[in-house]
Parts: sequence; structure tokens; C-alpha cells
Amino acid sequence: MKLARIAIFLTGVMGLSVGGLVTIASLRANQERELIKTNETLKSQATLLVDQFYSVLESAKRLGGSSANDSLPYVMDRGVVKLKDGVPVEFESFSSTDLNLEERVMNGLKAQLSIGDLQLIKVGLGTFEMSEANGKLGFYVALPVFKNAPNSNGLDPQAVDKVNVALIDPAKAFAGLDKFSGGTQSAYLLSKNGKVLAHSLSAFVGTDLKKLSGLKDVLENLFIGAQTGLVTKYTQVDGTREAVAIVRAGVFPFAFAVEQKAVPAVLSSEWMSEQFDSGASRNGLGMALVLIAIALVLFSVMSAWASHGLKKELAKNAENRPATEPDFGFSVGLSKNKVAPGLAAISNATDTFAQTQIEMNQAREEARENARSFEMGRDFRAEFIEKTERSHSLEFVEKELTDLTSQLVHGQVLYFRYQRGVQTLALTSVSAGVQIDNYQAMQAYVRKDIELQVEQLSDTGKIASLTHYAPVKKILQNHFQGKSFEAWAVTSTAEISQQAKLVGLLVVVDPNAKIPTARAMLAAILKDAGNALLVRGNKLKPKNGSGNKRARSNEETALNDLT
Repeated sequence: MKLARIAIFLTGVMGLSVGGLVTIASLRANQERELIKTNETLKSQATLLVDQFYSVLESAKRLGGSSANDSLPYVMDRGVVKLKDGVPVEFESFSSTDLNLEERVMNGLKAQLSIGDLQLIKVGLGTFEMSEANGKLGFYVALPVFKNAPNSNGLDPQAVDKVNVALIDPAKAFAGLDKFSGGTQSAYLLSKNGKVLAHSLSAFVGTDLKKLSGLKDVLENLFIGAQTGLVTKYTQVDGTREAVAIVRAGVFPFAFAVEQKAVPAVLSSEWMSEQFDSGASRNGLGMALVLIAIALVLFSVMSAWASHGLKKELAKNAENRPATEPDFGFSVGLSKNKVAPGLAAISNATDTFAQTQIEMNQAREEARENARSFEMGRDFRAEFIEKTERSHSLEFVEKELTDLTSQLVHGQVLYFRYQRGVQTLALTSVSAGVQIDNYQAMQAYVRKDIELQVEQLSDTGKIASLTHYAPVKKILQNHFQGKSFEAWAVTSTAEISQQAKLVGLLVVVDPNAKIPTARAMLAAILKDAGNALLVRGNKLKPKNGSGNKRARSNEETALNDLT
């Protein structure tokens, strides 16, 4: 009878296991087919954009020597470049209100233009700085003018006399990229050096993609040899996994890319979340959940069956047990005169041990309370000022900020330094106990309008919360799943620089004590830290002492959320 029960149970478990493995294999096969289809779609779209690039190039070539450049709205201007021994030396004529544009174009020509390529393919392309302010790049089309061949009415294809240059604004030339901005995909034009020249989201124009570790090697190999393009995956600075197809523009140093969010692996947490959010997938998962429920019911029935049999065996053994045998199962409930002498000794020892454990636990709790009271009596702000006054190192100040704040709020603390040039928050310091495997993945982009709002709040004496700012929230959720956190902007005060400046972000993860009890002290430390970090990061000379001592003394300033 027992063997039959076990056989039935094992047969059910094996059936469910085989069914589960077949289901997972089917899901993975379907995902691979969809992935191939998606990659082909991305590559086809990037190829169409390359065709559009050739159309723009042909329009610029047809422009030729005509002076009516208004026929092409994306052609900014042109000039005739003089050559000396095959090297561009100056413009023969050039009209522009930007006096430094000629110099920037000339630098681009000298660094990238090849007379040998001009003789071979009759056109040359390269990049130039469109503006000194924003770092955006345009690209030029160089068209050679050949010398007359000696003793002939024709031209000598081996002797370039001068070069006509057309300057193109990529944002205007490829305005069609905007159609990608409203969907799940994005598209962009990038140069050989990894710079984005045009993007479906204008905020990303000028981004250096080679700074992303997942794309650096890909872009360096893309323009080597006869490779025409590829499909790959990479991780953005906010932790999002992207699938991207990149297609080269022939022999020219440009490529188009189309990307969308990568499909997560089957059975990963992100995949499970997507399945539950999808109506079509919920129907498929419904049957799987029914099978799991059946398995649980079978397991419960078998467990109850086994438990019933076990109780019968115990009852049978109890009936056959000798009367003199001690009943250990009920010894605690008997009075001492009804317990065997040896058992009474065991009972007394157990009571003594339990009492000792209670006393030790009480002592530990009292010690914790005393330590907590001692820490709340500490002047953390004075400690921070004293320690940072003795150092001129930016990293030392950041480390002291994370360590002291961690002790103040009884939680894990991270500090992100704000890199103003690229508008990026990058992790630079963590408190003890925080484990981060990849610092490069802990980066978040800060929009310019958010930066201005944070600094304006600081000018009014308030500290901005970036807890709910999407790029910050996303990377923290990816690394600290299931834990709560608060993120506070670290800014200088107007006493250091004429206007408050954002210098970093302090994050408190899953505190063991409520932050409100230490909020006023935290506010004061954040202001001191903002001043100290600005002074050291920009090598400023403090007025009337260090940046720490000039922080405002009002420790009751409230911490307000950024709306």
C-alpha cells in the first residue's frame, strides 16, 4: 500500500517536471524566433536611414559650384579650400557670422581629409564643431576640383587644384529621425569617433557612446576592414538593457543605429513581470498556475495521508510501551513529585538556561539603547567639519560624508558625484557594508531643467529630494530590490559661489532608524558637505576660512521634495 502511494506521488511529480521543462524549452524557442525577427527589423530600419544618408550626400554633390545654397535647407555654407602640396591651408572665400567657424572647419579638414581618397572616390566626408558652446558636430562634404591636364583639353584626375566644401547640419538633414521619438525605438547618426550627430531625442545629440563600456569595443571594430554592420546588446548608464542594430554608411566614417529595449531572458524577474503585465501572456500562465495548484493539492493530500499513518503508528507504540518508561513528551507539564529524578534535573537546568538567555537578551537591548542615545548626543556636524578641514582631497570629503551619515541614520549610504560637463551622477563613495560590483553601472543622467530646479531650491534654503527622479530611482531599484531609500541633492550655498551649485547626491538605503529623528543634523551636514566639495572640486579659495565654517547655522531647515 505504501509503495503504491509513493509510486503515484512520484509519477505526478515527474509528469509536472517534464511538462515544465517542455514548456520552458518552448518559451525559449519562441523567444529566439522573435529575437531574430526583431534584429532583422532593426537592421532593415538602420539600412533605410543609410539610404537617406546617400540621398543627402548626392544632393550636396549636385550642389557643386552653385552659389544658390538656399535650395538645400541643411547646407549651412561652403567655401573653396586652397591646397599647398596636397594639404588644406586656408579658405579662398567663406561667408559666416561665426568668425571661428572657418578655423574649426579647417582643423577638421586637416585632420580627416585625404587627397588620395578624393582622387579615388571623388568625395570626402568628415566632422567639424558646429558651435564652441554645445559641442555638437556637423559634417562636411568635400568635392575636389581637378587641374587641367597638360597638352590636353581634359582634366587630370591625379592633380587636385582646390576643394569645394559643403557644411551640413545633421539635425536638419535627418529631421525624419523624429518619427522614432514617440515609440519604443530610438534612432541616431554617429561618427567614427562615437559622437552622436543626430538623434530622435534631441537631448542625446553630442553624447559620446564610447564612454559606455558595452559599446566602446563594438564601435572601434565597426569601422575596421569591410564590416558593414552588426546587431548587439549593451547596458545604458541607467541600467536599461538595449538591443541595437548599427549599419555603416559605406566607406564613409558614419553609421546609423536603431535600438529598442532588449527582451529579458526567460524566467528572469523582469521577464516574469512582463508576462503578468501582458494580457496575452496571462492566458498562457493561467494553465501553468492551474497545474501548480493541482501539484500542491496532490502534495497536501499525500502529506495528510502520511501524517495520519504516522499518528496511528505512534498511538500503537504508546499502547505497547512499558508503564515504567519516562514520558519525555509531557515532562514539562508534570509536577516535580511526578517526574523521575533524572528528568527533574534536566528540567531545572533548562529553566536556568532559559532565564540566563532572557537576562543576556535584556543586557544586549540595554547596550543598544545606550549606544543609540550616545550617538544621538554626538555632534556629527562638528566631527565632519573637523575631519574635512584637515584634508584638501575631494575623495576624503566624500568618504567622510558617507561614513558619518551612515552612523547618524543607522543605514547604508552612497554618494554620487555630479559631473557637470556630461550632466551625469556617478557613484564615487559608499559606507561600510555596501557591496557594489560594477561602479560604472551606477550612473544617472540629470536633465538641465532638473539641475536648475535643485539649485533654485538651494538658494531658498531648501534641500531637494531626488528619490522619485526616474533615472536615479531606476538604478537604485536594480541594485537594492525590495529596499526603501531616500536620495538628497548635495548643493553649495550662495556664500561660496554667487549661485548655489549641484555637486552630488546622497542616498540612504533601508535605514535601521527613522531618518526624521536625525533630519535637522542631516540637513546641516549636507550644506557643509556641498560647500566643502565645491571648494575642493573646483580648487576655489574659500572666503573667511573654509567652506564648511561658512554653512548656514539654521539646522531646523526642512527637507522638501522636488516637485
